[in-house]
Amino acid sequence: MITPVEWAGLVAGSSVLSAAVTAVASRRPSMAKVFAENYRDVVERLAKVETRLDTVERERDAERQEHSVTKEMLRVALRWIREAVAWATGPRHTEFPPPPPELLKEL
Repeated sequence: MITPVEWAGLVAGSSVLSAAVTAVASRRPSMAKVFAENYRDVVERLAKVETRLDTVERERDAERQEHSVTKEMLRVALRWIREAVAWATGPRHTEFPPPPPELLKEL
């Protein structure tokens, strides 16, 4: 037979145990809350990536513009070099071909 003290211990123990389980279960975040936090983190990271991408695209466009200017200057220089080589290999009855004004600006 169970004594009254043992009964009191069982009742108190089961209520303490159930209270502890309830407290632990209620502390666990809901799936919606976890999803919302993860979604917010992903959105923040994506915003940073988009900002960096915009910066890289602007820098790339500037580099392309500079590259096209450089290519055009190289074309002008090559054209003048060809004229100079043709003059040097020819009879040289004319004066040395002057460099183009665009090339002189860069020198």
